[in-house]
Amino acid sequence: MERQRQMEWERQRKEQLMAEKAREYEQLTALKSRSNNLKCELESLVSCFYIMLVFKSNMYLSFSSDTPFFLAFSVYIKLLLVSESQFLFDF
Repeated sequence: MERQRQMEWERQRKEQLMAEKAREYEQLTALKSRSNNLKCELESLVSCFYIMLVFKSNMYLSFSSDTPFFLAFSVYIKLLLVSESQFLFDF
């Protein structure tokens, strides 16, 4: 009888550990995906910022808040912030 109880406990423990491992794997996958998304967003921001600098230096434009490029860039940043906050609330 004691042997059966021990075997049942071991089986239940093994199931618990496997379920925990599956949860951790899902979390790891989600974090890797989020990391890749953030890398892409960062690359996009760097590219956009670089284009902005090149555009400004080549065109000798003053960088004011009413410049169309600045407006488009600021809207893009706001959209990234909104998508970031939505991601944080998904958890």
